[in-house]
Amino acid sequence: MAVQEREDKLAGARQQGQAQFESIWEMVAVLRQASDDDYYQDTAEELARDAGYTLAEDPDQERMWLWRAKDGCGSDISYGDEDEAWLAACDDNSLRPGEDEAREAISEDPLSVQVRSGWHDPGAEGEAEEFEILLCTGGPACRLIGTLDQGQPSDVRIEVQDWFTPWVDYMPVDQEGKVISGWRDVLLEYARQFYFGD
Repeated sequence: MAVQEREDKLAGARQQGQAQFESIWEMVAVLRQASDDDYYQDTAEELARDAGYTLAEDPDQERMWLWRAKDGCGSDISYGDEDEAWLAACDDNSLRPGEDEAREAISEDPLSVQVRSGWHDPGAEGEAEEFEILLCTGGPACRLIGTLDQGQPSDVRIEVQDWFTPWVDYMPVDQEGKVISGWRDVLLEYARQFYFGD
């Protein structure tokens, strides 16, 4: 198969890899909002806005903020800064995701999770050294491949393929086509939600 033909064939696989990464990114963001207080506070504005809440200046006090829902109902309590008001909107309306639900969404995402051992003497038990998380199969297909250190993922990468092509590494990109900073950390956090044995 000519190089250009193979590259064209892998275009759909790369799109699938990007779509899978974006889905993982969203699931990990929800998990972080549920389990990491600092991350939750840093993203409270985004959560509240996505749920339809806004801030309004308190007309009775200078530089004080009230949160409001789409229907105009909202807080009667004024907050000293915008971050505090956004956080109150989330807390008062139970917008923080549940940790159990966030972990369950991740655990139900892949098609399969497998491990394999490295070289060892015949008859000796081998410890799992690598893992595969199969995200989708067919044409195109996408999987996460990584190494284990004492049963925990220590490194991970995305691989994609299409019909009759080999698996190739894929790095997710932003809208400008630049590789996303920290993409491997997101995948590691996702992979660490699975049990890979002792």
